[in-house]
Amino acid sequence: MAPGLRSDDAVTAFLKCEEFSNITKVIISRETQKLRDEISTLKDEVRDLKISNDNLFQHISEKFSKQSNNKDTNHGSKKSTYASKLRHDNLLETVSSPPPSTNLSSSTQSLSQGPLNTIVKVTENADSDGFQLAKKKNTRQRNIVCGSLTSTCVLKVATKWMHYNVYPLQPNTSSDNIIEYLKSKNINDAKCEKLQARRPNEYSSFKITVSETDTKVVTSSDTWPTDVKINPV
Repeated sequence: MAPGLRSDDAVTAFLKCEEFSNITKVIISRETQKLRDEISTLKDEVRDLKISNDNLFQHISEKFSKQSNNKDTNHGSKKSTYASKLRHDNLLETVSSPPPSTNLSSSTQSLSQGPLNTIVKVTENADSDGFQLAKKKNTRQRNIVCGSLTSTCVLKVATKWMHYNVYPLQPNTSSDNIIEYLKSKNINDAKCEKLQARRPNEYSSFKITVSETDTKVVTSSDTWPTDVKINPV
């Protein structure tokens, strides 16, 4: 017993220490159980995540496997189509007569007409025997005859019209001015259309239409004033 303490005080102090120790044990046990519960919950969550990841990985693997199979199938189909086309092309090149048949069509009888006629097997628009006569294209040039009659005739050739741009003229120049000017040059059937100039306040442009017989006069530099330009449309 510590000096200065009575026996009752010592007992009380001992009891308090014992009570504190018990309380501490209860608290530690409770907190320990909480930690165990939390660890157990975390383990369950980790297990669920692992299962979910496994399922996702399996789904991705199956999808990738299906795509690979589809690609292989398409590739095989393309190979088969290409091989079939090669066999068909080789057949077109090498076949020179139809296979044996009891009923030959009238097309096969043209073999005796000459080496230019060839029998080829076709898959579309074929006859009952599967053959069609290949015809040679007509490569002959057409002979065009041009008339030369100069005497009086009720028929007249159509007028061939030529088009020209005339510019730059004064801004106040009109289409009527152009037509009157051409009439003074013995061009009586001319047509004129005023165009939209880029700078209408500075100059004007026109499109004139004359017959082919008047082109020599229209395109002559002596017909137009100095610096006026004319060019075919």
